[in-house]
Amino acid sequence: MTANRPYTHILKSLSQATRLISGNALLSLAYIGGARIGFHLAFLHSQVSPVWPPEGISLAIVLLFGFRLIPGVLLGAFAANYMHNPHLPTAIMIAFGNTLSVSLAAYLVRRFTERNNPFTRARDVLSFLTIGTMPGAAASALIGVTSLFLAGFVPPEAYGQVVLTWWTGEMQGLIIVAPFLYAWFRIRRSFWNWKKILEGLLIISLLLAAGLLVFRTPHQLTYLPIPIMIWAILRFGLQGAVTSIMIVSGTAIYHTINHHGPFAVDVDGELNLNDSLLLLELYIGILTVMTLVLVAIITEREDAMRAQQSMTADLKAQKNAFFRFVPTQFLNILGKKDAVEIELGDSNVSRMSVLFSDLRDFTAISEALSPQENIELINSYLALMEPNIQQHGGFVDKYIGDAVMALFDQSVPESQARESSADRAVRAALGMLEALSDYNAIRIRRGHRALECGIGIGTGELVLGTVGSTSRIDTTVIGDTVNVASRVERLTALFRLPLLITGETYQAMRTKRRYHFRLIDRVAVRGRLQPLEIYEVLPALRTSEIKQKVEAGRIMAEARRAYERRAFKTALRKYQRAYRGSPEYIIQVYIQRCEACIKKPPPRGWNAVEVMLEK
Repeated sequence: MTANRPYTHILKSLSQATRLISGNALLSLAYIGGARIGFHLAFLHSQVSPVWPPEGISLAIVLLFGFRLIPGVLLGAFAANYMHNPHLPTAIMIAFGNTLSVSLAAYLVRRFTERNNPFTRARDVLSFLTIGTMPGAAASALIGVTSLFLAGFVPPEAYGQVVLTWWTGEMQGLIIVAPFLYAWFRIRRSFWNWKKILEGLLIISLLLAAGLLVFRTPHQLTYLPIPIMIWAILRFGLQGAVTSIMIVSGTAIYHTINHHGPFAVDVDGELNLNDSLLLLELYIGILTVMTLVLVAIITEREDAMRAQQSMTADLKAQKNAFFRFVPTQFLNILGKKDAVEIELGDSNVSRMSVLFSDLRDFTAISEALSPQENIELINSYLALMEPNIQQHGGFVDKYIGDAVMALFDQSVPESQARESSADRAVRAALGMLEALSDYNAIRIRRGHRALECGIGIGTGELVLGTVGSTSRIDTTVIGDTVNVASRVERLTALFRLPLLITGETYQAMRTKRRYHFRLIDRVAVRGRLQPLEIYEVLPALRTSEIKQKVEAGRIMAEARRAYERRAFKTALRKYQRAYRGSPEYIIQVYIQRCEACIKKPPPRGWNAVEVMLEK
């Protein structure tokens, strides 16, 4: 393998050399072909044409493929001029001037315009038409005409006119042919389809027809092609612009040198070359500048619009990403329209309902899973919970591991609302439990353990605001209601019930008839003087399970009253009766409490309130 490397390098070098030689040879042939067209159009001197296509061909190729093809320009220019006029010194000098023109133009265009495409910005187009092409064309004209003058082919009195014709001819080749070839070499494969082909043929036909009307009728319709050229620009961009310039310019040159049209100035039946050439080049120059600048302006506008759309999309993505961390409802509560308006210390006091949800025994479940599987399980679970919260007008304030803290604000005054924030929070909670039940059915079929969650809801005044420092701000919710809702959620695990609400939430509900309620307990929470009433919410369904729980709840209410007046034996019998009808863990808890009170009666002043030692 090592021995073959030198040969590989040699073959690669030969391949590069072959491509370079082939490229220069092809450019030489193209130059010769373009020169034959230019000589055919000559009418002032056999070697001086009003348009010199090979210069434009060479400039386009050098801009596209680099200065390594300059030898092809020199060889092609020499061959073309020598074949047309076999005078060696003039052929050499003219070839040198032509090569200098292309080299200087290519250098100046690359120096003063966008290297990727000099026709996409208006200032680049103007630089191309002036700084980029004029100096080289002038140098070529002076060198070429001077060589012809010294060889005796140009008389002294015609020197100035021939220089002007040469210069304008080179300029026409550079500003008409070069953009045409450059644009079509860089065309995208997806540019064409049948509709565009038909439309392009229609535009070409209309341009040719407009040329006949301009140059073959006595009417003053000089600028009739302009609307069609604008159409080509709008539909085909740079390719449409340069093609329309090529067609209109070719038509104008052909008819003018044949003594037709508004630019063929006759004096005593003969064509006035000076005036005709000046008018013709002015016409072509105006159309070329107008068309190329217009397409550049349109391109700049389209690029700006695309950049603006991209920036808008990025801003929307950033905004959406931000709102995944800070919900829009939070901003609304703070009275802010956008995230940029948020400042440290912004706050608002609102009466809201707080929903806490947490998975039970998740630690035991997660021990059997990999970290990635844990994340996937949590995300799949939370993806089920969050839509129910949003559907009922709430928003997630925080995800804490597998726990969810959601807020339900009162968007309209409670006195005018059909549903309070408590109603919507309860409906969301029941929807979450139903979604989890469906999800568990799938998990069980797949051989996985069912998930259990507890939901606690509290209602009251909260302070929503921003906290942090000048370098980092976070949103927070402060208030006793948050702590209460969190503790009520913990009670769901203690009583093995899925959904519990506080007495404040129960009182705030306007749609109690839709549900069944059971008073579960009265608890004293650290930091609160008044005990909390805790209710279980059951959907108003006519299933046997619900009926059993409702009947058990009725008996539990009677037992609770006996329990509170210290009739523990009566309460015990009623709880046992309720348990026989609906064997629930919560009833077992009260049976145990009654038995404990019978065995050791509580002290005087006992109020049947359980004390929560945990904060």
